[in-house]
Amino acid sequence: MFKRTLYMMVGIIIFVMGIILFPMPGPFGIPTMAVGFSIMLKTSDRIKRTTIRLVHKNRHSSRLWRRMRGLYKRIRCLTGHSQKIPSLSTAKVTRLPG
Repeated sequence: MFKRTLYMMVGIIIFVMGIILFPMPGPFGIPTMAVGFSIMLKTSDRIKRTTIRLVHKNRHSSRLWRRMRGLYKRIRCLTGHSQKIPSLSTAKVTRLPG
């Protein structure tokens, strides 16, 4: 539990650093925010559920998600790593108690 909380804090710190770096010249803000956000997604089910809900509500992000998933599937097939990849619509999202 402590390790998960530590990773979450690291993700939040990196994400905030990306927000601070965003207005500065150079391509440092968005990649830094992406790394921090991916760490937060790996450690928190609540952030995953919120992200999935927001993607489904917004048709532009939903379309972008489908395109990126299609590109990912094509790359996996070309490299010989084709496996069944669950989409967001079939992903099982469980509710936490409370």
